[in-house]
Amino acid sequence: LDHTGPAANPKADQATDPDSTPQVVRFATGEGDSHAGGRSVAEVELSDGATWFLKPRNSGGQQALSAVFDAVSAAGDPLELQLPETIERDGYCWVRKVTRADCHSPADVASYFFRAGILTRVLQALGATDFHHENVIPVGAQPVLIDLETVFGPGGGWQIADDEARGGATPTEADSA
Repeated sequence: LDHTGPAANPKADQATDPDSTPQVVRFATGEGDSHAGGRSVAEVELSDGATWFLKPRNSGGQQALSAVFDAVSAAGDPLELQLPETIERDGYCWVRKVTRADCHSPADVASYFFRAGILTRVLQALGATDFHHENVIPVGAQPVLIDLETVFGPGGGWQIADDEARGGATPTEADSA
């Protein structure tokens, strides 16, 4: 991997003035989960303060989830659900690090939990897995998903085999809101 060119800097090929391109100040490998036959994620910190993750896969799942979010928002009140900024490349992608931020009002808290509820149902309908406290980042009134590799699961809906794990309930798509 060339640690000086576009493969090591998500902004290197976007600047019109090479002197204004943020420089790499830290490059760490072995971050996060492995992908594509054991290739790991790299974390790159730039001189402008931004941190990006170089992921050895495309961002197709994120693009598809963005379309789902748009459809959900179009069906009712605009939810403005957000995903991390992503730059797609040939066979890999850059994902900007999401930084936690507090809510600043009771209305922000209410908006956060309303969105989190909608987001939970969308993820359930998609059959998504691996969305826990480390993969849902609170950013003000927004729950922001990261690590979207498992967002589209096989079949969608609840996949729990044991009815007792659901308190005896066996929901169907018709039963869900």
